[in-house]
Amino acid sequence: MENGNDLKVIDLFPDSKKYYLGKGISRAMILHCKNLFVKRIISEGGNNKWEEARTKVWERMKSNREVAYCESNDFYFTI
Repeated sequence: MENGNDLKVIDLFPDSKKYYLGKGISRAMILHCKNLFVKRIISEGGNNKWEEARTKVWERMKSNREVAYCESNDFYFTI
């Protein structure tokens, strides 16, 4: 990202799949990238997020206190 501090996850799923498997790979990759790049990882905001990604990845990570949610800009970010 242009601010030099964040990396944005823009899609968690290939276009050919219309479902989410929930194997924990997305969560593991988000946390690994946070540590590898030493940057905050943020979700894509607005209507671009798949609802399944929101509920099964980001919301679960939020309940585990691994991410927080920015209501004013509609995105999740690692903490």
